Amino acid sequence: MCCLRFKGRFIESTGLILSPQPQNQNKKREFFLIYFFIFFAIIFVLTPFLAIFPKKRQREIQKMRAFALRSGVRVVIHQPMRPKNKINGSFSRALDLAKASGEKRGVTYSKRRNDTEKLKDGLALSWRIEKKSDGNWSWQDDLSSKDFELFRGWIEKSVPKLPQDVYLVEERNGYISLTWLETMPDSEKLVIDFLDNCADFEFE
Repeated sequence: MCCLRFKGRFIESTGLILSPQPQNQNKKREFFLIYFFIFFAIIFVLTPFLAIFPKKRQREIQKMRAFALRSGVRVVIHQPMRPKNKINGSFSRALDLAKASGEKRGVTYSKRRNDTEKLKDGLALSWRIEKKSDGNWSWQDDLSSKDFELFRGWIEKSVPKLPQDVYLVEERNGYISLTWLETMPDSEKLVIDFLDNCADFEFE
């Protein structure tokens, strides 16, 4: 079988011309590259705008704090409680680090006592109870007066029912304060109810 070359094509002795390779594959490849670059261009343009919108965790915190402010609670933000050692990154470890540094971590919700005149001699209460690393609560500044035994007992029964990430409750200058990490969504109502009941406590 003899073959002749004519304009880059082979002509067989039969007179039939071999068809050229189709260009569809090249076109598909070009379209793929075009759409590939368009896709990444869109991602590049939209990324800064997407970063503006708050994440789920941020929205949850905003909701919790907004509820607290509507309830008449003051919100003070401290440094975040993050364990330095990720291997032992438990709540107890983070709590120990916070106490060792002497600085508060997390967020403090505070509410003013409604009627300080009902207290004995009109004096403001001063007390502090903390959660230890084993999960138990311990008085750091006790209510030793017999006039406050009922209130002291109510505190001891109430603090274990608070969210697990609450680690400090205290009262200074007529303000009841609770410090926690806000890690449990929808648990802010427990905190607000505690502060309300504490601020409205009826002393006999």
